[in-house]
Amino acid sequence: MKKNLAVLILLIAFSKGYAQVWGIDSSRTEVRDNAGLRGDAGAKSGFFETTHPINYPIGYPNPAYSAWPWWHLLDVRHSDKADNYAMQFAGSFFDQNFYCRKVLNNPAQRWSRIITEDADGDVGIGTDDPQYPIHIKSDAGFLLNLESSLSFSGFMMRAASASKQMGMYYWSDNFQSNSLRIARYGSNWEANPVIFGLNAPNGSLVLSDAGYLGIGTMYPSEMLSVKGNIRAKKVIVTQSGWADYVFEPCYKLPSLDSVYSFIKANKHLPEMPSAGAIEKDGQDMGEIQKLLLKKMEEMTLYMIELKTENNKLKQEIEILKNK
Repeated sequence: MKKNLAVLILLIAFSKGYAQVWGIDSSRTEVRDNAGLRGDAGAKSGFFETTHPINYPIGYPNPAYSAWPWWHLLDVRHSDKADNYAMQFAGSFFDQNFYCRKVLNNPAQRWSRIITEDADGDVGIGTDDPQYPIHIKSDAGFLLNLESSLSFSGFMMRAASASKQMGMYYWSDNFQSNSLRIARYGSNWEANPVIFGLNAPNGSLVLSDAGYLGIGTMYPSEMLSVKGNIRAKKVIVTQSGWADYVFEPCYKLPSLDSVYSFIKANKHLPEMPSAGAIEKDGQDMGEIQKLLLKKMEEMTLYMIELKTENNKLKQEIEILKNK
């Protein structure tokens, strides 16, 4: 009985003494500077802290924000020390970032930051203060890469009251291959998407800072600048100041002699642009149509005058014949 009691007292004392020496001030946290310490060099599973970090995620993602000297480490190691396998979690005492990695005989294995959401439900990548549901901050030019094993890859957008989604996606094969498309999406991609062929030459479609749209030109100078042919079923040009004023009684019709003198000197009709001007500046279709109509109306008046004069001459000839 006394022997058993002595053993019990020794066990209690041992247990109490062991608890007192487990970690700093019985905190169960020990000091370890090198997170990459190998198992066969004395590393063991446990909770650790350090103010002299080696192989910790110092400076990730940016030294100005996360290179704090006080780090905590949770190290879960394989039971066989010679294997040097470990799963580790680390964090600075001064921020809310968490890091993890799996080590396989590589003390400098890169750490991965664990992405978390804040109290507002916002997720920050590269920033500790996200202002949006997903907030990415980086020095990289491309901030998102969408890669799919299918023939297309993209993303969807949808408003709360909308019955359909709008998708933007890259299409790699089939009709109009290697193209970027914008289209509605119901149960599948709907017809008539907006298609941008990525094999097209530079300047195929340009929207300038001034709001000018260029097709085939990098430098549009009008609301729509097209360098090439246009095929259409119908073109409607609105135009003010149409040429019907030629038929007003007050309109002064130029004499044919003056028109002839102008043509002889300039090699084109009065008011009409010259061939050189058209080649240099192009032509205003609405203005040209108005001028052509004006010349046709003037020609009609000339023909009416000639018809009137011709009828008058016929009458005079008939009178002379009857005398």
